[in-house]
This record gives sequence, structure tokens and C-alpha cells, in this order.
Amino acid sequence: MEIVSFLYCDESNIHVKVKDTMGFFDRLGDTFRDTIQLLKNTFVVIAKNPAIFRPTISQIVIGIILWILAISSFIAFFYTTGTSLVIAILIFIFSVILLILFPFIKMYYRAAQCWIVYHTFRGEKISYKEGLARAKQNKKDIFILGLLDILLTALSRKLKGGTGKGGLWAILNMIMWIAGAAVAEAWDLVGHFLLPGSIIPEKTVGEAISDIKNIKNNVPGALVGVFGIDFAGDLIRRYIVGIVVLLIVGVGGGLYFATHSLMAVAIGIIVALILYFVAGIFIDMVKTVYFTIFYTAVTMPEEIPEKERGEVTHYLTSVSGGRIETPRSPQQFIDPKVRQLIPIVQQYKSQGYTDDRISSLLVEKGWP
Repeated sequence: MEIVSFLYCDESNIHVKVKDTMGFFDRLGDTFRDTIQLLKNTFVVIAKNPAIFRPTISQIVIGIILWILAISSFIAFFYTTGTSLVIAILIFIFSVILLILFPFIKMYYRAAQCWIVYHTFRGEKISYKEGLARAKQNKKDIFILGLLDILLTALSRKLKGGTGKGGLWAILNMIMWIAGAAVAEAWDLVGHFLLPGSIIPEKTVGEAISDIKNIKNNVPGALVGVFGIDFAGDLIRRYIVGIVVLLIVGVGGGLYFATHSLMAVAIGIIVALILYFVAGIFIDMVKTVYFTIFYTAVTMPEEIPEKERGEVTHYLTSVSGGRIETPRSPQQFIDPKVRQLIPIVQQYKSQGYTDDRISSLLVEKGWP
């Protein structure tokens, strides 16, 4: 519950200071409701526009081609000679380099996806080509985000690897593993937030960093985006791979005993790796859509269609001790209930009423 405790106006603005009497659990309930709505809208938006799937399909196709080239050229080492061997080596090196640089490719298509999601969420029609065109405009930001992804992922893995020593080094290894996990999760959150932060409002990555403070407006939503989607996605991925492994053991083992060839087992392992890769791309898609909607909700709620705005912005009106003002720029947001107060306060002020008297009159008229 919020009680209006003080109202005043100057020449250009009406100010409403709000005394927050809403309990901690009420605010927590609002933010969790926002999170549920964010999750719901993630899948609703995906269903609205098939173009959202296109960047994901492009990543999958490119990734699978590179993996097939790398694996097939590696196998060719053992079965070719002369010119064919040289070609196999060149193809292997080329495909491995592109796989190392794949984070840049992913970031490019995720940037396009982010732009498509943003406009779809606003109720506007947008095509896959328009998303790609927008991504091309932010090539520098995509390069910086892709580079950070490679460096921080490498740092996380290095830390998780520990010192490589046993015995008394076990404690240090544990601390390093925790630090590596913290780096990975922190970048997962910041990276997914910075992408829409630099693509949507035409900011550089450096300028978008200032928007990170808005994450605190809905901490549960941020944590669900990082941990919840990963947790659910990993479960699904493990089930898929588990089923494939059972097929490899059953079908591949049977074929091995019948033909004495490991080809079926090798094919099964390759299929399992490809499915694991594809599942990871889909998880990234869900997180990209989720964080695009999340970014819009916490930084520019006025861009959200009115019917969805109330579902994902409870936290904007339940911040303790907040002051809500008439917006000076399109980026600011004012609660619709407070908007109704503005002409009333203006009328009372023009008639010479004091602030305390205005508060009393509003309470008498049923305002909380």
C-alpha cells in the first residue's frame, strides 16, 4: 500500500512524494509476478513473429557445417595422402579457426534477433532482413561483446581448471573454481543485458554499461534469466543427450556385434554432439528474447504496449521511498494512477490550497 504524504508543484512540474508502506513480501510478490510475465511474454513474442527464429536457424546451420567440416577433415587425415591430405589439413584449420571465432558469429545473429524481438514486442511488424541490417550498424559493439565473451569465457575456464595440483592446493583449487563460476555467471547476466542495451537505444557498449544499475529494479527477473533458463535448458539438453546415448549403446552396439564396425557408434557420438550444440543455441535464443524484453521493461517501459505494461512493471511503482515526477523526457515513466493526480493538484494549487490541505482532500476523496 502506498500513501501520498506530500505534494507540491513548481512552474514546470508536479511532484508527488510517496511514502512507501508496502511490505517487503508484497514488493517481492510484485517482482516475482513481473518475472512470470516476462517468461510468458518471452514465448508469446517468439510465437508472434517467425522472423525471430531465423537468426537461430542461421547459427545452427553455420555451426553444424563447421563441425562437420572439422570432424570429416580430421578423419580424412587417416585415409588420404598427397594433395587430398593437404586439402583436408587446410579445411580442418579453416573450420577450427571459424569455430574459435564463432562467438562473433553468434553475437551478430543475436543482435539481429534482439532488434526483431524489440519491435515485435512493441507490436510492430519487422523482417529478418531488417534485423540483419540493424546488426550491421552495430558491428563495433558486436565485435566488443564477442571479444569480451571469448576472453571472459576463457578466463572462467582457466580459473575453474585450478592450479592442476593436488594435496594442500585443494582449497585454492576450490576458491579458483568458485571465482571462475562467478565470472561466468556475471558475464552471462551482464552480456545478455548489454546486447539489447547497445542495440536498441543506439548506444555504444560503454554507454550501455550505465543501464546495468536498472537490473536492481527486478533482481528476481535477472536471476531467473541467468540461472532459471540455464537450469531448465540444461535439464532438457541432458535428457536429449541421454536418449541419444541409449540409442548409441543399443543400436550402435548391436550393429557393432553384427558388422564389427565402429561406424554406427561414431555416427551416434557425432549426432549427440550436434544435438548438444543445437540445444545450446536454442537456450541462447530464449535468453536473448527474455533479456530484450527485460531490458525494455526496466529502462523504457513506456515503449511496452499498454495492455502488457502493467504485467511487467510492478516494480516501477513499488520502489521504497521513491519520488514519481512528470517525465522530462520520453525515457521516463509515470504511473497512470499518479498521472490522474496532476490536473487535480494543479487545480487545488491554483485555488491557493496548501500541500497539507491538498493531501487531506485527496484522502477524503478516496485516494490511498
